[in-house]
Amino acid sequence: MVAAERNPSPPGRGEIPLPADERKDSLAVYAIGASAMRYGASTFIWVSPFSNRTLDVIDRVKALGFDIIEICVEGPDTIDVDAIRSRAAEAGVGVTVCGAFGPGRDLSSEDGAVRKAGLDYLRRCIDFAADLGSPFVSGPMYAAVGNTKLPDEAARREQWLRAVASLRPAASYAKEGSVRLAVERLNRFETDLINTWTRGSSSSRRSAATTSDCCSTRSI
Repeated sequence: MVAAERNPSPPGRGEIPLPADERKDSLAVYAIGASAMRYGASTFIWVSPFSNRTLDVIDRVKALGFDIIEICVEGPDTIDVDAIRSRAAEAGVGVTVCGAFGPGRDLSSEDGAVRKAGLDYLRRCIDFAADLGSPFVSGPMYAAVGNTKLPDEAARREQWLRAVASLRPAASYAKEGSVRLAVERLNRFETDLINTWTRGSSSSRRSAATTSDCCSTRSI
């Protein structure tokens, strides 16, 4: 995944201030460059799992010209928040957090113990995001990656309802830490639950106001 954010930026070369009488409701004050896109790279590109042994990836991301590093949390016990925060500050890059959802963390599973394990894991990712200053946790958190059973409509609906019921408490927990959940859609070869913008947006609306839909470049 490649993270991207839009941030306001001051006027620079090539940015033309609008005349005062053309400013409407303070929505725009520059004809060009009123916002700037920030680009990020995922730790998945180079290492798996990410840990203190691979902190040099942060420096590599900066050297390549990226603004953000996306920390993929495969094993929560390998994540050292203080070390990451310090290295990112030294390098001058922002941090976002992404979850990794395998069969043992399936929030749509028929097995309640598996759903609980997935929710506990997602809460840890939310804690990491809050501590690292990431505005969100992203990932296909609704189900296990690789789950492509193509169930019938009734079974799909039951799976959908289990996922939504699991995401609701996660969204409430995230809200307490001012963190959002960015639901990542995947292609049909990686999941049979959320493949489209419509389904992703629907899951976000049904889960809570603190979830949103995002698109992975791996899915395009």
